[in-house]
Parts: sequence; C-alpha cells; structure tokens
Amino acid sequence: QINSEEMSEHAVKLRIFLCRTLGEFYINEGLPVLITAATTERDPKEVVVRRTALEAIAVLADNTDPDLLLENPKLLPALQKAARERTSGSEKEDVRGELRARAAFTLGVLGGQKALDELELLSEDGYPNARYNAAIGLARNGDVRAGPVLVEMLDPDETDVVAGEEEETAIAWKRALVMINALESVERLAALNTDADLTKVEDSVALLEKAELDPLIERRVHTEACEVRARLSQR
Repeated sequence: QINSEEMSEHAVKLRIFLCRTLGEFYINEGLPVLITAATTERDPKEVVVRRTALEAIAVLADNTDPDLLLENPKLLPALQKAARERTSGSEKEDVRGELRARAAFTLGVLGGQKALDELELLSEDGYPNARYNAAIGLARNGDVRAGPVLVEMLDPDETDVVAGEEEETAIAWKRALVMINALESVERLAALNTDADLTKVEDSVALLEKAELDPLIERRVHTEACEVRARLSQR
C-alpha cells in the first residue's frame, strides 16, 4: 500500500488500518514496514499514517519485547527523526507537535539510554503534549529527569495543560486527564527509583490534594492525589 503511492482518502485510511493491525500482533515481523510507514511522507495526508505507525510500534513493543525491537538499527533513528521535526510553512503547530508527541510516547515504551536521552530533549519541547509524553516516558523508566514537567502537569493553574481547548467541559476533562497521568507517573517513578529526591513532586501532589478545581473533576483528582501522597509517604 505504501509502494502504491496512492493518496486517495480510501488508500490513506487503509494504510492507517494496516498500521494499527500490525501493532496488535505478538510477533515483530511487521516492524520493518511500520518503520517505513513512520518515515514516509510524500504528501501532507501521510502525516496521520506516520502518527499511527508510531502508535503501533508502541503497542507492538508492549506485546513483544522492546529490546528485540531495538535490535532493528532503523528503529531509533526513525523515532528520533519524528521527535525532532518542526512545523514549517503554513502548517498548524499541532501537525508536527502531535508527531513529536507520538514519538515521545513510543520512546518511553521502548526505553533504553538513547531513548531516554531523546526524551530529556523532548521534555523541553514547546508543544505541551510532546513535553508531557516525554515526562511520562521518563517516569515509566524510573528517570528523575521527568520531575520538572510532572510538577508542571500537576499545577492546577498551568495554562499549557489546556492549550487549544475552548469548551469549559473539555478544559476540565483535559486538565483532569493530564493530572491523573502525572499522578500515576509520579507513583511509578517513586516505585522504580526509591532513592530519588522527589521533594518538589511530592509537594505538588500535596498541594493538588486541596486545590480548588472544576466541580466536574475535583473529587476524582483529589481522591487520586490523596491516595498517591499516602503511598509516597511510605517510601
């Protein structure tokens, strides 16, 4: 399908479907073509195929063995390529931003020193979703470099968290999603790196536990923050 170079709506949707399907297998024979899909862009329509291929590689890594996938010498360069792309011309910021965000998530699932070093760079990305996925990926691997961005994600007044959202309900749920993901990441980081100094992160969790939030999300976030703080206190 990639070699056909077809750019019709049907052809692009089919490539998206095939990428998702290859990610669901428990064997890694589909990795080479997913790498090709993640790096092929002859038309702006293929950006969504690239994003889907990156997501599929993350799922495949969960289903198989990340170390085996990393034996493919083309994988890490493909992810680095996506992680370093920037918006150009008349493109909307989120076109390349979401590509970097998907790359960040996949790097976090794969792990390894080179992937984590790339995530450190992404943790300073100007696009919030890329930055947040980088922090989640670092925390997933017990890397304390996640700390500063996790603090940002836990801040109830951080405007970047809800950037691009306009409706009040959407703003509330986006903030809740980011906070819950951050809380889960804090707990994972603490469990994997028992010697880490997480004072600033723990202070943010404590503040969040009593923060004034939208009534739609307040109870859930407060409850999660309370539970995480209690478990952190047992370290």
